[in-house]
Amino acid sequence: MKKFAVLLFAAAAAVAFGAETLDVNGSFKITKPGAKLPDGWIWNYGPKPVGKYEVVQVDGKNAVKITAEKSLNAVLFNTLIPVVPGEKYELSVTATGTTGKGGTANVGAHLWSEKGKYLRGDYANGVKLTGQPVTIKRVITIPEAVEVKQKDGSVEGVVPKNIRVLFFIQSPGEAVFTDFSAKKLD
Repeated sequence: MKKFAVLLFAAAAAVAFGAETLDVNGSFKITKPGAKLPDGWIWNYGPKPVGKYEVVQVDGKNAVKITAEKSLNAVLFNTLIPVVPGEKYELSVTATGTTGKGGTANVGAHLWSEKGKYLRGDYANGVKLTGQPVTIKRVITIPEAVEVKQKDGSVEGVVPKNIRVLFFIQSPGEAVFTDFSAKKLD
């Protein structure tokens, strides 16, 4: 298995091949004894998530094992990352595990307004896992606006100002996620 160098944004590689790697979480470290997730990461969600997650070691580095039983089970970086419409971000994660009927593994982002309002998720079709490591990669382009239904029933275009990145498994399934990266492309 590939070296698990960084699970989100390596600080040492500020610019690589024309793409800026964003450093949000250093080397996916754990500073609180007994932590269930690395610093800055939170468990998320689905309407009624049923599953579990845990930090495991892969090749001597931290990784996250996610089990989803009845809903989407995701781990996301809790810090809002400032973005500008038109910017492109490449997200990548390696997942090793299995998914059952209807289950997939994926990587993506949530778009947020300037006032911290969730606008929508942005992820492509997931990948069924077969026990072999698979790298899931996609490019997200920040849209000019996201249509949001207002209380009066009208629809307003809201400009996304932030994203949160995540990786997840859609139930049923279980996977170990390693080698997460996110790069702002030129």
